[in-house]
Amino acid sequence: MRDLNWNGYFNSRDLGGLPTPLSTTGSTVFQRVARGPRREMLTDSGWAEARQWGLSTVVDLRCMHEVGGREGDPVIDKYSLSSLVIVNAPTEDQDNPEFREVCPNTGDTTGEYSPIWSVKHCKLSPTLKRGCSSIAGQAAIAPG
Repeated sequence: MRDLNWNGYFNSRDLGGLPTPLSTTGSTVFQRVARGPRREMLTDSGWAEARQWGLSTVVDLRCMHEVGGREGDPVIDKYSLSSLVIVNAPTEDQDNPEFREVCPNTGDTTGEYSPIWSVKHCKLSPTLKRGCSSIAGQAAIAPG
């Protein structure tokens, strides 16, 4: 099952089973890569469920001004995050002229136009390509 039911997290998925030419099996391994909404929405029990699933590294693709708790987010114990590696690796930099030239008017990443939209619909600049390589190295992500 690809749906993940971690407490506090809606619309989260295990990306296992998706096709990739980078795997000897032709698809991404289950329980290797997941995606979901803002990490601040997870409760303590949600973080425990995520760890039980195998989560060890979070790669947050949001801009720094989008990161952080909001009104209504659960208050979590500091130990809920203690063994996790959290990598902030924004895919958009609206203050960077090169990014604005390559991907103009992508909008607010918290709304309809997500970082995935930008990568999917814009050619990747050399800087963004280097950033993606760096993310994969830091998070030790392998597709299969």
